Amino acid sequence: MRNLTAISALLIGAGFAAALTAALSYFTRYSMFDALHGEIDSALYLRITAMTSFEKAAVVCGIAALFVGLALTLARLIGSHRSV
Repeated sequence: MRNLTAISALLIGAGFAAALTAALSYFTRYSMFDALHGEIDSALYLRITAMTSFEKAAVVCGIAALFVGLALTLARLIGSHRSV
């Protein structure tokens, strides 16, 4: 059962870190070019500030890992209460 706790903690931490890092990199890039919205072409602005496929995948996989980690934690808690 300790392995389940370690795996769930790892999934929660890694999922949160991946999603947060991807979201922060997107918002940092977006805020750098936000002031240039009126000065550059709209199509170029939208292409520069669009979220990349890597960022999208990191956010989705990070959130999925976070939820799997939380589900494993709940399974561990429910399993330990039933065995008591």
